[in-house]
Amino acid sequence: MLNKYNILIPTTIVLLFGLLSIKYQNMIGISAHIYMPICLIILLYNLNQDNFNSKISIAFGLIILNEVIIRILGDISLKSDGNPWAAFSFLLMSLLSYFTIIIATLIKKNVLENYLNKVIYITIAFLIISISYIFIFLI
Repeated sequence: MLNKYNILIPTTIVLLFGLLSIKYQNMIGISAHIYMPICLIILLYNLNQDNFNSKISIAFGLIILNEVIIRILGDISLKSDGNPWAAFSFLLMSLLSYFTIIIATLIKKNVLENYLNKVIYITIAFLIISISYIFIFLI
């Protein structure tokens, strides 16, 4: 698979599900933990030393883009009492996405130099995104 399609296909999937969230709000929000790891697997298929930082940045960007599109276009508010599973669904999606990125990094450890440092980098980036998400949306 060409490298440009590895970025184009997951972005298209996230945008498509974001647009679908306009009509099918709760169904798309709940299914985010299913399609997001698939998008990340497609994105990280050709992960190597040269494109590691850009691919990981795009992966975290896709996670954030997915959440913003579903919350804005789908009009799923986190602080509403009518949809208590929305916050849990995103936390599950982000946790599964984190494990997908870590597993992809461990699978590609023969290609990557200092892959343990890269796992620590991914973990710190994930914690920053998760903590900021909790403070912005949940508190």
